[in-house]
Amino acid sequence: MRALLANILLLTCSAVFANNSEECCSANRWFSNASFIYWQAKLDGLSYAATGYRNEVTGQNPSKGELKRPDFDFKPGFKVGLGAHLPHDCWELYSEYTWLDTGSVSGSSTSSGLTPRWYNPSTNPPLEPGSPFLNSARASYRTNINVVDLNLARPFYVSSSLLIKPRLGLKGAYLSHKYDVNYQSQWHIDLDQTFWGIGIHGAFDTKWWITEKFGLYGNVAISPLWGEFDSKRKDTESGETYLNTNYQFHTIKPVLELALGLNFKTPIGASSQFLISGGYEGQIWFSQNQFLRTYAPKSCGDLTLQGLTLKFRFDF
Repeated sequence: MRALLANILLLTCSAVFANNSEECCSANRWFSNASFIYWQAKLDGLSYAATGYRNEVTGQNPSKGELKRPDFDFKPGFKVGLGAHLPHDCWELYSEYTWLDTGSVSGSSTSSGLTPRWYNPSTNPPLEPGSPFLNSARASYRTNINVVDLNLARPFYVSSSLLIKPRLGLKGAYLSHKYDVNYQSQWHIDLDQTFWGIGIHGAFDTKWWITEKFGLYGNVAISPLWGEFDSKRKDTESGETYLNTNYQFHTIKPVLELALGLNFKTPIGASSQFLISGGYEGQIWFSQNQFLRTYAPKSCGDLTLQGLTLKFRFDF
């Protein structure tokens, strides 16, 4: 029995650490890629108004209401990267930059029963829950995302058709968020937030080649980022400022990334290769909503990025 287990372990280890001439110890020294992304960026905790509250002036019981939020649309962005196959033991060094800007996404509501979700009790009259005087509200949101990844990776073939590639490196990010809320075209709440972070980036990539040229891929990554939030808020009513404050703090926030899709590869000439991949990609940036509120608890909503990624890679 011990001999059988030893043989199984030996065969398993031999398969895992076996090299494939196409992707392990590649003769191509360099590779580059460009990706088109069509993603939705959605920040939780951005409801700006609600219906369904009891009107304390009339005493009228409300009907079933709902929260009003901005419409988060899909927007185009890109990724660009450059890597090298190192001469020692099939290692790869790879860097990639990701950019996405949502532009301004907005929402507006007109109703006699609107209640504000962003309060300021110091205004005159106070802007607070149950305010019976609101009949219009609108909000606009914009985020800009800049991310740089630097990875060291080593591919392994578990079998002739299954490749795994663990990656370890660094992730750096700079994100900006801007959220403007208006009530009655009289109360204006201006919220700005930036976050920069850097941390360890760990990932595990897989490829399943169904034929010589077609296959599937599935990737997962986690990055705990240490960084700084800088959040500002300014409230005005009819041009008069009622609140103007900001706060900064350092913390660690994790980022989770998932991807699943299809691959197609073809040789170009005697020594180059071209690869196209396309599929779904999703990311969760935990607790990215640190906008200042005038009541507890803080919103602390997550930022989710998800959508289509179309990637072109060239090995040369």
